[in-house]
Amino acid sequence: MSTTAAAPTARDGGDGAAAAGGGGFHPRAFRPFLPRDLKWHFVGGEPVFEFFSHWEAARDAVVAAAAAEGGGGAAAGATPTGGGGGGGSVAVKRAAPLPPLEVFARTARRLRASGEPVDADEALLERGLLLWAPPGGVPRATRRNRR
Repeated sequence: MSTTAAAPTARDGGDGAAAAGGGGFHPRAFRPFLPRDLKWHFVGGEPVFEFFSHWEAARDAVVAAAAAEGGGGAAAGATPTGGGGGGGSVAVKRAAPLPPLEVFARTARRLRASGEPVDADEALLERGLLLWAPPGGVPRATRRNRR
């Protein structure tokens, strides 16, 4: 068994912008949309919890890399301001943050490259979909782990 996650959008109220640090997407935005069985397994040491931890780390790395690519400095579009007397300052043009779907897709590719059990097929990513298929299947609720 596997589960498919669709990237929450602003229409869903799940754009994650506050937590995204400008990236507009964050895996935590999916937690309210998890199936009941996965919600019961969302505790440390459980596969879904570990997957989300790796997903968040991958997302943070993608956003940091994008910020570094578009960071400041003379090579990144810094322009001097002020007079020609050398006492001016430098205005730095920053790159716009990546669109949420691009952050989602780059994060999914990073997860796949790191060996996470995800299907990050490009056709799925273009639609904001990611398939998680852990070994042994997606955990099911049992009487012991229901809350």
